[in-house]
Amino acid sequence: MAALRSARSAHGSSLVDGATWLVTGGLDDDFQVTDTSEVWQEDQEDGDGFAPAAVLPLPLYDHCQLSLDSSYVMVVGGSNDTSVSGPGLEETSTSVHMLDWRAAEWLPQLPDAPQGVYADACGVIDNSQNGLEVVVMHTSEVGASLATLGA
Repeated sequence: MAALRSARSAHGSSLVDGATWLVTGGLDDDFQVTDTSEVWQEDQEDGDGFAPAAVLPLPLYDHCQLSLDSSYVMVVGGSNDTSVSGPGLEETSTSVHMLDWRAAEWLPQLPDAPQGVYADACGVIDNSQNGLEVVVMHTSEVGASLATLGA
């Protein structure tokens, strides 16, 4: 796999459709929060690897990102405040964003998460009675918590 076009850390990433890797946001070389995204597709003809992708609705780092299926990518929480060594609870985002991968556009903002989440891990659980649920494991200065969001 080729290198990213822009060096970044604390970014979100997910495998979208089995052959496409999407990397969003993060901190650049100067530790500035970015809203840029890059995509790597196994069958890209130019051989360059990563190419620019849909820009995030707002700059974010340490957000949770997951692919719900081959069409939708969800981004939850994160922060855009680098003024402290790590975001406190007041700087964490409760935002939930959904990218329509095939249309390459972000949908109108979804309802917020119940609390701000930062430095999270997340995954999808297929609950056959209620459909898909997104599970977010959140860590903060006050401990860890587990939350679920309907997808």
